[in-house]
Amino acid sequence: MLYSMPNGVSRNSGGDAFLQFFDVAGNALTAPVSIASDASGTQVNAKMAMLPDGGFVVAYQQMDAPGGRYDFNSHDVFVRTFDADGNPTGEEMLVHDGSDGVQSLIDLSVAEDGTVRIAYSDRAESTDVSGSATFVQTFAVEGSGEPAETTLPETPVRYVGTKGDDVATGSSLDDNLKGKKGDDVLSGLEGDDRLKGNNGNDDLSGGEGNDRLKGGKGDDTLDGGAGDDRLIGNQGADTFSFDATQDQGRDVIAKFDEFDTILIEGASAEDVSVTEARKGALIEYDGGTILVKGADVDEVTDALMF
Repeated sequence: MLYSMPNGVSRNSGGDAFLQFFDVAGNALTAPVSIASDASGTQVNAKMAMLPDGGFVVAYQQMDAPGGRYDFNSHDVFVRTFDADGNPTGEEMLVHDGSDGVQSLIDLSVAEDGTVRIAYSDRAESTDVSGSATFVQTFAVEGSGEPAETTLPETPVRYVGTKGDDVATGSSLDDNLKGKKGDDVLSGLEGDDRLKGNNGNDDLSGGEGNDRLKGGKGDDTLDGGAGDDRLIGNQGADTFSFDATQDQGRDVIAKFDEFDTILIEGASAEDVSVTEARKGALIEYDGGTILVKGADVDEVTDALMF
């Protein structure tokens, strides 16, 4: 079992987490072993899973700087392996890249082949708790019993920004990126992504896939990229950006108004036609088509830039 107890260093230094085996009657079979080789901080939220060889893997959060002094950047997630008798098979290993911000353990699992997967959240160096993203790190346990980092299988990125200017990038999967206040830069890359800028002058890029981009308040730039995308401007003087030299698909612009601009790079007025459509005005160009919902031909023609 895993348990913690105060370490007595200081009132802020928290407690150490231990691994100890008991029989069904509650009698101790082994002496307690600290799950961390450096127990100067506080180990919390520890999770344990069995390995195929009978050993164990433990993941945990380490909080507080040595000596009990609080430090925002001292919240980290570690992993350590133990043999079937509860003896450590190596030192603990930092799960994430770097130690800035707050990393919190979410889940630990072991596949039949011994692959260890650790899910954790990562909040940037800020006191705004909303600016966090969730990641999954994958390890293979070598013959020595120590975890070795392997290629990370991509998981969809779920990002919620802060009150500041955020930069977030998705993956090849279907990501969901949301800004808040500030001038955010959100890039979906591949996959069918959902990007939302909210307040501020945001720059949203869908990349490949059938994406949905929503600007919110502010003067936003929305570029759906390849695929059949839906671009929603909302308030502000927004720019809807397209590239005539690329296959852009069949796109839709919603909540278009007189202050917005439709930029088609790599084209000229002679290369573009605007005709009346059932639900608005239809733009046809070398890269694809754009249905501007609720707009007439004159409004769209006036908004075009090349």
